[in-house]
Parts: sequence; C-alpha cells; structure tokens
Amino acid sequence: MKTPITFLGNGLGLAAMLAGGLAHAVVFTFDPDTPGINDGDNISTFFPAAQFFARPSGGGGDAPVYATSHGAAPTGSLVFGWDNGGFLDGHWGRSNAPDLFVVFSIPANQVSIDYFSDVGIVTLQAFDSGNNLLGTSIGTPDFFPPTLTLSTGGPDLIQSVRVSVRRSPGADFGLLDHLVMYSSIPEPRQTAILAALGLAGLVGWRRLKRRA
Repeated sequence: MKTPITFLGNGLGLAAMLAGGLAHAVVFTFDPDTPGINDGDNISTFFPAAQFFARPSGGGGDAPVYATSHGAAPTGSLVFGWDNGGFLDGHWGRSNAPDLFVVFSIPANQVSIDYFSDVGIVTLQAFDSGNNLLGTSIGTPDFFPPTLTLSTGGPDLIQSVRVSVRRSPGADFGLLDHLVMYSSIPEPRQTAILAALGLAGLVGWRRLKRRA
C-alpha cells in the first residue's frame, strides 16, 4: 500500500520521511501562508520543490511571484500575487495580468489549486519535461473558493503547470492560492532529489530560527 507523506513545499518534514525509509508517495503544499512568508515577500524561489513565475500570456519575460494579503483569500490571509506597475496585485483576472507558471523539482501525478473568481474562468494546464501539453482542467466562476484539480494517467508526468484567469477590465476577482502537488516516488533516483529538498528546507528553517 502506498504511503502518502504530506509536508510544506519548503522541505520541512522531509528529513523525518527519509529517516523512516523511502515513501511511495509525497504531497507538496505550496501556500503563501507558509511560516516564514510575510506580506509582500518575493516567493518565486522560497519553495525548493517548485519555482514560481508570473508569465505574460502573450509572451515576454517572466517576473517574480509575491505573497500578498487579501480579505477574500481562499485559505488564510495571503494569496499568490504579481507586480502590477509598482503595487502587488492578487487579481490574476485583470486585462493586463500574467499567468501563474510553476516548475516542479520532482515530476507530479496530480496538481490542484484553490481559486476565487467572480466572472473569470480559471484554466489549469499541465506540461511534461518537453513542454508538451498533457491536459487541461477548467474551473467556472465561483464565489465559494473551489479547488481545481488535474491528474494524468501515467506516473510522474507533470513537470510544470500554467494557471490563467480569463482577462477582463477592472478589478475582476481572480485569486489563486494553496497549490498542492502529488508525486509518486517509484525510482531510487528521486531519493537524492528528496534528500536535497529536505536539507534545503532544514537550512531555511534554521535561518528563520536564528532570525526570530
């Protein structure tokens, strides 16, 4: 029977998992409300298990992703945000908004994200290591924060995901929050990756302890 292990995407808890032996599956949670993240922080590379980008839909250079506060956050008080001409914006449905693009350090079998949208349709796309589209999941507008999920038929196929909200003028709600990635670990080659992520998480935790 597979044993899922859940921990924050910053790597905390991986040392304990590895000490107990290689698990068959892990669940990484990437949440702006993760301890150590504050409102306004650049979190593009905060999580060793994933890298976040604000990627323009029509092309152009990638930009950082930030944690920004919002009273309607699906979970906690912080959501994924982007730099909208000098102020941090949590609405990914604006006419000039980029897409949220995430690259994982370990290939995934399933990815989900919470969203809150009033009129904008939310689209989750998954890609393999060759940037080939694996599948698309579409979420309809909903004032009650739902979860959009995308799974693949084979093991460890998803290398990156792109989340977009239909553009509209003004302050269209398009909040994105609480990204979760599920990955089965069938091969020994991935043990080294998990160990590296665990060490990175422990180093970050020690730095936070010293700062406190």
